[in-house]
Amino acid sequence: LFGFGIALIETGLNAYILTLPRNTSLLNSLHAFFGAGALIGPLIAAALITANWGWNSVYLLLTVLSLPLLLGFAVFFTHQTSEPSPQAEKDPATPSVMGAVLRLPGVWWASLFLLIYVGVEVSLGNWSYSFLVEGRHEQIVLSSWIVSGYWLGLTLGRFTLVAVTERLGIGTIGLITRCIIGTAIGTLVVWFLPSSFFAALGFCWIGFCLGPIYPTTVALMPTIVPSRLISSAVGFLVSSSILGIALFPWLAGILAQQIGIASLLPYSLVLTCFMLLSWWILFRGPTATHESNSQEEAAVLERE
Repeated sequence: LFGFGIALIETGLNAYILTLPRNTSLLNSLHAFFGAGALIGPLIAAALITANWGWNSVYLLLTVLSLPLLLGFAVFFTHQTSEPSPQAEKDPATPSVMGAVLRLPGVWWASLFLLIYVGVEVSLGNWSYSFLVEGRHEQIVLSSWIVSGYWLGLTLGRFTLVAVTERLGIGTIGLITRCIIGTAIGTLVVWFLPSSFFAALGFCWIGFCLGPIYPTTVALMPTIVPSRLISSAVGFLVSSSILGIALFPWLAGILAQQIGIASLLPYSLVLTCFMLLSWWILFRGPTATHESNSQEEAAVLERE
């Protein structure tokens, strides 16, 4: 139920922000606070447990923190009303929205891309501490700080990179391509330069490059699917990313058990290469992809 609630909130907020001006920047800011929570949350939980408050206190705190969130949603969205689409007004028998979404190849490629992306992000976030302590024999405190630097880099990347690339005249597609390549470079640095300094620098850089990828991809959905399908498409993308959270860190653990924790970096690099490939397939011709999806949607409406 906890995960189900989080998925609903994430889908709703993403879909809502997509309707606002400068949605790419706003989505990155929204997801930057995820990085901040991932950085601060474990520290607060550790402090509570160290104070002998027990694990129950962590969930009690989460419950208390959810109350202002509930109040904020109630106040802000009480008077929000959804306008019926012109298509729905003309044709009450509008075909299944989710069925139309699942017929669009772009949605499947975007979902695969985010599934792999989240796999890289969470695998590194979950297993980098074990990699540093067991594989590199780093000190426990230093390893904790390096992992915190990874999440800090993720947060900073979401707050800053979109604005920087806009000033440089780099489009969103170019931004994500560069971020994927930067992630691969950071992984190679940590892999082939085994020192504490390069581990800290590399993991922070990887987080910085990974940061904008998820929210910026969501912001590109209006170029992939027709407007009436955006909310359902975003929900499908969120579901795929949650599957990535469950699948790829588990596979990383299996590899660590069978081969050794040193497998984390080559595993992450391979996933990053697949991520780049799926991104290239998705946007090898953005205009053609959009036109193809529009034609597919028109065909669906005509058939049904």
